Amino acid sequence: MLPGSGPAPGGRRHDAEEWVRLLIDSIKDYAIITLDTTGHVTTWNSAAEGINGYKAEEIIGQHFSRFYTDEDIKAGKPGRELFEAARVGGLEDEGWRVRKDGSQFWANVVITAMHDKDGRLRGFGKVTRDITERKHSEDAIRALNEQLVQLVADRTASNADQGEQKRLVESLLQNLSDMGVGLLLSTSGTAESFNDAFARMAGYGPGQGPLPPLAKLIAPEYMDQFRERLAARVAGVGDVVIQEWEIIARDGRRIPVESISRSELIDGQQHSVAIVLDITSRKKAERALAGSQARLQAIIDTSLTAIVTMDNQGVITDWNPQAEATFGWPRREIVGKVLADTIIPPQYRGAHRAGLARYLASGEGPVLGNVLELTGLGKDGREFPIELAISLASAPGGEPLFVGFVRDITTRKESEVAIRDLNTELQIATQHKSEFLANMSHELRTPLNAILGFSELMLDDTSDRYDAKTRQKFLAQINSSGKHLLSLINDILDLSKVEAGQMTLNLETVSIVDVVREVLSIIEPLATKKRIRISADVAGAGQLDADAGKLKQMLLNLVSNAVKFTPEVGLVTIEVQRLQNAIEISVADTGIGIAESDLGRLFKEFLQLETGAGRHQEGTGLGLALTKRLAELHGGDIGVVSEPGKGSTFTIRLPLRPADAALRAPIPAPATSGDARPLVLVVEDNHQAAELLVRQLDGGGFRAEVALSGTEALAKAREIRPIAITLDILLPGIDGWDVLEQLKRDEATRDIPVVVISVLDRPELGRALGAMDYFVKPVDGKALLARLSEYTFMSRVGTEVTRVLLVDDEPANLQWLEGVLKPAGFSVISAHGGREGIDLARENLPHLILLDLMMPNVSGFDVVEALHEDEATRSIPIMILTAKDLTDDDKR
Repeated sequence: MLPGSGPAPGGRRHDAEEWVRLLIDSIKDYAIITLDTTGHVTTWNSAAEGINGYKAEEIIGQHFSRFYTDEDIKAGKPGRELFEAARVGGLEDEGWRVRKDGSQFWANVVITAMHDKDGRLRGFGKVTRDITERKHSEDAIRALNEQLVQLVADRTASNADQGEQKRLVESLLQNLSDMGVGLLLSTSGTAESFNDAFARMAGYGPGQGPLPPLAKLIAPEYMDQFRERLAARVAGVGDVVIQEWEIIARDGRRIPVESISRSELIDGQQHSVAIVLDITSRKKAERALAGSQARLQAIIDTSLTAIVTMDNQGVITDWNPQAEATFGWPRREIVGKVLADTIIPPQYRGAHRAGLARYLASGEGPVLGNVLELTGLGKDGREFPIELAISLASAPGGEPLFVGFVRDITTRKESEVAIRDLNTELQIATQHKSEFLANMSHELRTPLNAILGFSELMLDDTSDRYDAKTRQKFLAQINSSGKHLLSLINDILDLSKVEAGQMTLNLETVSIVDVVREVLSIIEPLATKKRIRISADVAGAGQLDADAGKLKQMLLNLVSNAVKFTPEVGLVTIEVQRLQNAIEISVADTGIGIAESDLGRLFKEFLQLETGAGRHQEGTGLGLALTKRLAELHGGDIGVVSEPGKGSTFTIRLPLRPADAALRAPIPAPATSGDARPLVLVVEDNHQAAELLVRQLDGGGFRAEVALSGTEALAKAREIRPIAITLDILLPGIDGWDVLEQLKRDEATRDIPVVVISVLDRPELGRALGAMDYFVKPVDGKALLARLSEYTFMSRVGTEVTRVLLVDDEPANLQWLEGVLKPAGFSVISAHGGREGIDLARENLPHLILLDLMMPNVSGFDVVEALHEDEATRSIPIMILTAKDLTDDDKR
């Protein structure tokens, strides 16, 4: 690890960065620079200055293309190299580069793409090495080889002195020592002459022994090939043969070499004259290139982007697996076909061909380097949106090659459409809500004005100028306006509860005829006033499982709307049709009707079809929305058929029995045989113990039912709804602890007081699970009866007047409750707040407490907690009277 490459406190990071900079500057043979993503120079080491001739302050911020020849720039080579580096991670290249003074040098260049930790391209690193001397050496080797071969041939042809020929060849071979290896081979494969460089290459330098026969130097797997080529050289004098083989050096290393040889007659004998080059670096580069190509192909094959290449004739030359998945064409079928005829829809093919022709003629390619959104064509004929980026590369022959990167953006386009639609819906909803608030302001203020106005008239009447009849009329107006205001508020709260998922159904078997009759009794006055006749054909409607209150609310909404929007002397018809698994309740009117364009908006919240100054009817625009939600809550729905000027028909369709009715339906109240005594459920598996408890309860003024198991107890508790339950713990199957826990978890039974009677002495556990009291067997009968008597008023013995404690911080509420309870024979005690309520409860021990929850300082919750902690007041029944909607946590 370099110093400072890991986390470093304080100034160590700066020191580490400086150390790395000095290290890079100390590298004198390699120009190391960095580029931004567009190819502009961002850093520059001292070697770069020496090789390229630019000082850092001159070149930083300039584009790196200035290092390339004019020919390379015109061919787009700088941009292609950055693109390839970014695509595959890096590339290596050799070629001419240009210095500041205009001179050129042969360079080896490595460009590497740099990414941050999130994979985003941050720039490029570029390392350049001046290898002009190596280039010249390689050129010189080839030139000398040609010279040697030609000289030998010329000398042989002119029959020159044979000894002089051999000496000349040996001299030439030695001159090549620093650049390659020259060999003079006999037909038997023995090296008659060789230079020092070849000896050093094979590991046989001065003092390291004689060079062994070539058969020992050539790698065994190349020997047969070498002999065949040698025989061919001897047979064909004057022919040049190039071959690659490997030398086994003295230390066992295998050295790849390339030999360029020619057979000639020297001194009357046929020899093979060869130059041998160490190609270790080239082989390493070839392996690196092959690996890079393999990695590139793996990237292309596994890419989630479709990659398609096209030549300058518009023919597809490559096609990766993702392209197969995107367009449906297998590679074997599509490569070689014209791209325009396969994956471009017919209406766009002309533009594609014209663009290709324009680029080939002028070099203008406005689509190159840009991301476009177009339409693609699948093999199956399906058109779909695509995102396309095109880059330019070069084919092996130098012709342009177009590389397309394609993504199917169908899902993205669908999401964009969905987002646009959602935004439109939100804008419409916002507009509707604004209209609703404006309407609601009017609707709420109208009854409030009536309440406040008539009440002020009565309060200000100190001279009795209003007679009793007029006051009665004022009170009737106040009462009517208050009910209307309450109806508005209830609609808003009900809709909010439905939307929040807090609305539950109290399902029971409901008589449809009874519900229709109740609705008619409510709406009759309004219908009579407008001389509207209501016809109800509900004979044989029967029953269904529903929430009676919610069903009445739905039907009342529809019937009241029908009466409201039907002109005088009109007709409203209620019909019920019983289907196999459902009930349909229809309300038809002869009113104004609804335009077809408005039908889809009828059941939207906060929406009235008639808004603004032209509104003729009161209403919040919530009734139909709430009716639809309540129908859906039952597992049903609502529909409408209407014609302007002729009327409308609304139909509620409800299942006879909702799928989850068994889970939510409360148990019907048990029928009684005239015995008005309070009922206690005795849960006891021992028959004798159960009989004893029944007799004790009977003597104390209670009725009793027995459950012999936990399962039976749970069922009977829901069925008979007793005023209290006595519970044994040691039961067969489900034990008493489980029974107690399930009773308190069930909404239908959680409020039934449970008294545990068991041989197990575990009162703390019983109370923790929700038991009101705990008796250890054998139980004191009188104590048990006294405890049970606290749970009901009807079990009181004697003529004691029932005492009721009222706890509320609103004097008006206390006054109203006193006015209701005192005439009924109750003794009423009033507490003006929570603290006074606690004190009066402890002082008077009332039989019942009526408690408001929302009080300042000491709330109703605080009162309940304080009374339950006090042994003297713990058993006093408390009835909650509050405007607050209680959550499950509040109820617990």
